[in-house]
Amino acid sequence: MQLQIALPAVLLGLGAIAAPAETVNQGVQNTHTYVQVLLEAPQNWVAGARLFPSNVIAGYNGDLCDYTAEAWAKFVQDKCKTFAECTSSLSFSGMAFFQIKDDPPANQPVVMALAGISSGSPRTRHWFGYVFRGGATTQADYVRLEDVEKSVAYSIAK
Repeated sequence: MQLQIALPAVLLGLGAIAAPAETVNQGVQNTHTYVQVLLEAPQNWVAGARLFPSNVIAGYNGDLCDYTAEAWAKFVQDKCKTFAECTSSLSFSGMAFFQIKDDPPANQPVVMALAGISSGSPRTRHWFGYVFRGGATTQADYVRLEDVEKSVAYSIAK
């Protein structure tokens, strides 16, 4: 059985919950070198349990018509560079609703929150992005999710 849920906007106080202000050093351009994480096609990847939610620094969303996949990935990566602790970023397009399986794989998050989309929002596609702390990432740190497209991940160079 699958449960279809709407993710309320209240979940998006997530940045504050996952990364209390006293532990996040924003506004200082970090000096990390980043490389794109090679994710196998199709590009329907979201953050796995190692990253989400405990290592989220901040989340972002945008209208699909305002960005290309490349421009949105750059926007999110540029946000990452404003946090001294940021070691990876993820951008993707997704729907306001996700289907959550009763028995997800062990490394899949139970709920992948979508920034700024309330439960009353129509089922439309938006851009989403997250910046993370927690070290370098590989494909093993991400999991596939239906209704997600155009995933792009960056990680600090090892």
